[in-house]
Amino acid sequence: MAAIIEVDNLAYQYEDGTKALQDINLCIEENARVAILGPNGAGKSTLLFHLNALYLAQQGSVKIDFKEVSHQNKDWVRSQVGLVFQDPDDQIFSTTVFEDVAFGLLNFGWEDSEEIKVRVEWALKAVNILDLKDKPPHNLSYGQKKRVAIAGILAIEPKIIIFDEPMAYLDPKGQEEFLNIINQLHEREKTLLVVTHDIDFAAEWADTIIVIKDGKVLATGGTKLLSNLDLMGDANLSLPTITNLFNQLNINGDITLPQTIDEAVEILSDLL
Repeated sequence: MAAIIEVDNLAYQYEDGTKALQDINLCIEENARVAILGPNGAGKSTLLFHLNALYLAQQGSVKIDFKEVSHQNKDWVRSQVGLVFQDPDDQIFSTTVFEDVAFGLLNFGWEDSEEIKVRVEWALKAVNILDLKDKPPHNLSYGQKKRVAIAGILAIEPKIIIFDEPMAYLDPKGQEEFLNIINQLHEREKTLLVVTHDIDFAAEWADTIIVIKDGKVLATGGTKLLSNLDLMGDANLSLPTITNLFNQLNINGDITLPQTIDEAVEILSDLL
């Protein structure tokens, strides 16, 4: 499958001299489910901002759908790469939910009010909040605000959608609902990138893992990376709960440590 995101020797330094990214190289395939992991200050958000053209490369390059990101095409990039911020209050500012979700379409030059109405209502239905379309966003719960932010991105219909810590501050029900939303997006053949500290979520959901620390990519690969004790230790990351349990009980021997409950059940069934 073709790569929809290509990052080549990307580096970025802030004005105070902080090196946020150093020689980042990545290749992400279309329709992938990617979990980006790393400790605080690793450079994850800085990387996201480059993929969305909020930041432009100081060194190296970023390509979206084979086109190099530049000042000249940043509006096009943002129509292809939707970014959902960790805090929905950073993204929501209109007087009604409908207006907020419509904002991106208007910003990209949509003029037909009926077409905008159809697209906005479709996006609100997708996240199950059509009944809130006339409500002021600031009166909504945190989880509802998250859905409004997601709907605003969905309305644009980007090929790539990036979520920055989407599970933060959501209760278990909210986390389950978010998982349903991103699974539906994957079925619509969207490429999904999720920055998260939730290792168990990454183990269960992702097909690609990217581990970042100190502005560098430590590893990329499948979820088996999450049971690499040396890698997870070097990255200051916890093991998945099931992996940690098997490791603590020394239930490994010649087997590969599991990352998910299903894998653990299979291993225990064989052992018994």
